[in-house]
Amino acid sequence: MQTTKEDDLISISDLIVIIIKHFKLWLTLFIIGTISSITLGVLHKDSYEYSVAISGPTYIENGEIRNVIANSILQKFLNVYFNQFQLENRHDFSQKLKLDTEKMQISAKANKSQQAQFSESVEQFTHYVTNQEGYQSRIKNWTTNIKFNIERLNQQNTRYADYVKSFQDNMGKLTSNSDLSNLNGQVLLNNLSNTIINYQNSILSNNLRIQNYQSQLQSLQSDVSTFGGVTVSLAPVGLTTSVIIALGIMLSLILACAVVFIIAFCRNTKKEICDKLNQNT
Repeated sequence: MQTTKEDDLISISDLIVIIIKHFKLWLTLFIIGTISSITLGVLHKDSYEYSVAISGPTYIENGEIRNVIANSILQKFLNVYFNQFQLENRHDFSQKLKLDTEKMQISAKANKSQQAQFSESVEQFTHYVTNQEGYQSRIKNWTTNIKFNIERLNQQNTRYADYVKSFQDNMGKLTSNSDLSNLNGQVLLNNLSNTIINYQNSILSNNLRIQNYQSQLQSLQSDVSTFGGVTVSLAPVGLTTSVIIALGIMLSLILACAVVFIIAFCRNTKKEICDKLNQNT
C-alpha cells in the first residue's frame, strides 16, 4: 500500500483535533506548568547591579585630588590580587564580584538583601590588597623616596636661608657706606635685593613641594579604599519575576502541546503497526 504526499501532511485542523481528544491531559500539563512558573517567579528575587569605585592612596594638590600610585601600576596590583582573593575565598560572596581595572571599579549582581554582603566583600578585598607583601614593599619604596625628597628640599632651604641672611648682612653693611649714592652702588643694591627675592621665592616653592610630599607620605599610610559609595542600578538586571512567569507560561503551553502530540503520534504508530500485522496474517 502506497502513501501519497497528502497523507503525510498534517493540517492545523488535525492538530486541533488531537488537542481536543486529549484536552484533559493538555489542560493538566498546562496548569501544572503555569503554577510552577508562577511559584518560581514569586520565589525569585530580582538582581540588581551593585558597583563601587576603587582608589589607591590620594592627596590634594592645588585643589585637585591626585594619585600617589599611578593607575596603571595600581591596576596591575588589583588584577593579580583579585584572582588570588577569589581563589582563597571560593565559597564566599566574593565569587560574585567582578573587577573592571579600566574603570577601577568592582561590581556584582545581587538582590537587595545582599547589599551588605557586597560592601563587606569589597572591604575585605581592599584590606587583602593592602596587606600583600608586594604592595607593602612598593609602598615602603615610595615612602623612602618621598622622605629622601623632603630631606633634600629641607637641606636646600637651609642653604638658601643662609644665603639670604648673608646677602642681607652685606646689604646692611653696604647701605651704611656713603659711596653707594652713585649709580653703580644702586645697581649693586638692586642685584643683591633681586638675589635675595629669588632665594626667598625658591624657599617658598620648596615649602609647597614639601607640603605635597608630606601629604603623599600621610596618604601612603592609608589602605586601598573605595570612594563615592555603592551605586545600585535603577532597574533589575537579568531575569525578573514577570519575565520568568511569562516565559514559564509560554514553555508550559509548548510542552503541553508537545506531550499531547507525542502521545497521539505513538498511539497512531502503534495502531498502524497492528493493522499492518493483521493484514499480513
